[in-house]
Amino acid sequence: MPPTTVVAGSAVPPPPIPTTTSAGAAFGRSVLAVALGLGCVALAILTPQFRAFEAWSAEPLTGWVTRGGTHHMDTSATILFGLGTAGARGLRITPECSAAALVLPVLAVAAFLVGFGRRFSAGRVMLAAVGTCAVILLVNITRIALIAAATQRWGTDGYEASHLFVGSAISLVGFTTGMLVGFKILVSGDPVRDRLVDPDR
Repeated sequence: MPPTTVVAGSAVPPPPIPTTTSAGAAFGRSVLAVALGLGCVALAILTPQFRAFEAWSAEPLTGWVTRGGTHHMDTSATILFGLGTAGARGLRITPECSAAALVLPVLAVAAFLVGFGRRFSAGRVMLAAVGTCAVILLVNITRIALIAAATQRWGTDGYEASHLFVGSAISLVGFTTGMLVGFKILVSGDPVRDRLVDPDR
């Protein structure tokens, strides 16, 4: 039973608490959901450019964990390392090694929650998606750099072991950690409280 307010000796129900939900807000959420959906389509189409971005992002860390110079090639999403040494090599980021396959479902879930889920605010959903994608990208960059270091040190054997076993484990840990970070951001606030307006304000 809802609490009552005593007025002039009689008990009356309190005034209803207005919510922030409105036609304008619903329209804004729909537009944002469509934008996220289009972002998923764009990422699926522009995966070569995304892999080139990953190569560029991984170059500094790769240079730190390997000997010699480093360079990235945007046209082939390749990181060259060990430049100036006898063991210069290159790593090409293929679609299977890219984080795009992990980022896409995160964006798709965010689009669904923004468009159809009214429990969480759109801002909180976006923040959770950004946090999740950031963790996934950072872990994948670390994975690429470690594969380069293992390849330089142990050659083909180091590449096979780091790529198939260690790299896969790192990807799994990164995706799991990213999802946990996103979930923590998503539920860190009180969604019901966030959608209510204090009537005393």
